[in-house]
Amino acid sequence: MQVDECFSNTYLEPIRHIASGGMGDIFLAKDTRLNRQVAVKRIRLPTALGQDQNRTQALYEARLMAKANHPNIVQLYDIVEFDSELLLVLEYVEGQTLAKHMRQKLLTLNDKLALLEKITRGIHYLHQQSLVHCDIKPSNILISDSGKVKISDFGIANILHGQNQVHDKLSSYGSTSSMSPEQLEGKQVGYTSDVFSLGVLAFELIFGCHPFGDEKGEQLTKRIRAGLCRDMDSLLPKLPEELVLLLRKMLHRSPVKRPSCKEVINVLIRTITLLEVSNSDDTASLPVNVLEKHNRSQHLSKPLLIGTMLCVLFIIIGYMGKQYFNVDEEVNYTLVLEPKVSAGSGEPNVSNLLLATIDSAVRQTVMRSPNAELIDHGEYINNRDISSLIAITGASTVLVPEVRCEATQCNVRLSRLGTDKRVVLGELGTDVQREDYLAISSIYQTFTAKLLGISGRSNSPKHAADPEFYEEYLALYHDVNFKGNYSRYHLDKTLKLIEQDPNYYALYKIARHLFLELYHAEKKDMYLSDLKALLDNAPAGYKASKPYLVDMIVYSIESGDESLATELFERFSVYGETAESLHLNGYFAYRFHRIEEAINMYSKAMALKPSLKSKYSLAVVYYDHGQFELAQSLLDEIVTAFPWYIDGRALSADLSMLRGNFNAAISNYLVVVEHHENAVDYNNLSLAYMLSSQYPEALEAAFKAKNLAPKNSSIRLNYADLLFLSSQYQLAQDEYKSIINAFRDSTDYIDTLNLGQAFAHLNQHQEALEKLHLAVKLTTDKLQYYYAATLIFTLSGESKSGLINFNAAIDGGYSPVWFNLPWFQPLCKHPTFNTLNLSLDKPICKF
Repeated sequence: MQVDECFSNTYLEPIRHIASGGMGDIFLAKDTRLNRQVAVKRIRLPTALGQDQNRTQALYEARLMAKANHPNIVQLYDIVEFDSELLLVLEYVEGQTLAKHMRQKLLTLNDKLALLEKITRGIHYLHQQSLVHCDIKPSNILISDSGKVKISDFGIANILHGQNQVHDKLSSYGSTSSMSPEQLEGKQVGYTSDVFSLGVLAFELIFGCHPFGDEKGEQLTKRIRAGLCRDMDSLLPKLPEELVLLLRKMLHRSPVKRPSCKEVINVLIRTITLLEVSNSDDTASLPVNVLEKHNRSQHLSKPLLIGTMLCVLFIIIGYMGKQYFNVDEEVNYTLVLEPKVSAGSGEPNVSNLLLATIDSAVRQTVMRSPNAELIDHGEYINNRDISSLIAITGASTVLVPEVRCEATQCNVRLSRLGTDKRVVLGELGTDVQREDYLAISSIYQTFTAKLLGISGRSNSPKHAADPEFYEEYLALYHDVNFKGNYSRYHLDKTLKLIEQDPNYYALYKIARHLFLELYHAEKKDMYLSDLKALLDNAPAGYKASKPYLVDMIVYSIESGDESLATELFERFSVYGETAESLHLNGYFAYRFHRIEEAINMYSKAMALKPSLKSKYSLAVVYYDHGQFELAQSLLDEIVTAFPWYIDGRALSADLSMLRGNFNAAISNYLVVVEHHENAVDYNNLSLAYMLSSQYPEALEAAFKAKNLAPKNSSIRLNYADLLFLSSQYQLAQDEYKSIINAFRDSTDYIDTLNLGQAFAHLNQHQEALEKLHLAVKLTTDKLQYYYAATLIFTLSGESKSGLINFNAAIDGGYSPVWFNLPWFQPLCKHPTFNTLNLSLDKPICKF
């Protein structure tokens, strides 16, 4: 049939042929009734068998299109039936397809995202009408000359849950390169099939290539069905992390893992907004409602492009000058307050995951900044006066995160205060979905970077790719950093998450912290070797970072590798002399017995920036080297000013223990174990109870310590001693034997001393003395040796040797109360021991 014939007897006048498709031709025509140009889609219906079915199909298509009335949808005005043909009268969009637009226009990332937002709005509208497009691709997206975006071609759309003849034939329509895996497999399709196709379109628009490779036909189909998507970081490393995550979710082979169009719209809007914030010169507050803000698709003009190139050139020249002249930038000591979170009236309380999300995002961004140094805010409580915090910590910047949540939305804000707390140097805020933790993390990373003047994605912490993974990380982060849980369970969980995503860098510090806590608790070298293996196998990106250097320095110091530590400190010097570098140097000197140097480094760190951390470390140095009065003076300052600082309370409790003030020790240890599930502190609490003759309480605490650290010989020995003191003699005997079996072959100094004591309690005196003789060869630190030697010699019947070691222990700082235990009673016949023992409230020497 000629064109003129099909338009005859209608109000349409054909102007020209526009295009041809699988189901017919498209013409530009004039609507003579309304005097406007329209597009006419001509559907040819063959007269052979099946004509009725095709007519039904076409009419069905037309009715679907007629339901759609949206700015981003091509409008169907009318349907005209003529013999064996249907004419669909459509809105005429003067412009070009997105496929052509992509080839001819220079688009910024914001331009592309703005286009995608409009396309997604159109698809979202279709889904609200219970429609599925099923053929989303660049050639079906029209861009008008005025920048309007329209979705066209509903030839294979269908109504969800409806009864229609085309439902099972959807896999035969559309472009296979844009189809979802379920559509390719001929399965039932839903809204998320359109989301997948939209993801393919978005990927091609942003990256300029197909997400599943350059193959064609069957090979490409196999890759789509297998979910073998390209690595986006290798294609465009500086793409915003939340956008990368969104694309991964949209292209997930499982329909249930894909987001809704509403979610896609929200992420696109946030990303556009954050890109604008990141690229602006001045800190500004984001509008509260940005959901309808972005309706442009402007392009770089030639003058603007030239200006941009000149700016880049000046930046490069400035950077090279800075490197050449080695200009040092002032270190920005940054205090991050605990997030202040609240819910509206009648709303449920905000979750720990939200708290951990914000805290982790801000802290990680600060840590990765080359010119910012994080002040450990875990030492402080949130309601302390900010002016006092600034004075105590020497902070030059305070970051204050705040969140206000309603039913489904949270308003998130981050403020930067200067040394005058009344002056807000900058504030940023926006709205976000309440439980969209990845989005909240991304927003706070961007806010932190903007407020601190950090540029580039390389300084942002790596995002998790999977929401379930991220929520596991947040739970772990909260347990370790807020609740102080340092168990083997948490270490195993951390390592499992690293195995799932080794590029999630925030996990490495948690792992290092847990490895060392367990190493200190159990004294097992395997924790150090496993930490080294983890760091050796870390991704190259993490190895190029400052946090990695810190991890390696701490490892080298703990493992006693002085040459490695020296080499690492040389590399670390590029960051300049900061409070952190001085503190690490102090720790280095202390661990290698250069006490004066350690004291000097910690003192310099405190002079450069007042630091609770350095003051505490200085107290540790004094404590470990018998300068108890100096240690006590510093600890009194710490506990008075920072009663919530758990490490300070623990050390103060240790010092009270050593000096025989057990009531003070118990009081402090109870506060410590309430906040930290730590085996060493539970063990020390049990010792304090034991030495004050509170055996039931001591045994309960010892049992908890043993369960937390079953491979620690000191904790096991203390538990066995308390079983004995509680008159559970057989259980005590069994536990002493168990210790011997578990640690018989150990060459560790502490294990050797504990083995000697276990043998002594079992009356195996020869073996006990052999272990004591071996122990003295393993260390120059004799204080613990003197106490163990007193016990072993006394139980072996060599009370004179026991008395010699008792006097040495007392001279070294032990209180006489440590020897007020049944196994030391044979020493009562010696006047020196008897005199000291009788000075106690409840002496064992009563004659």
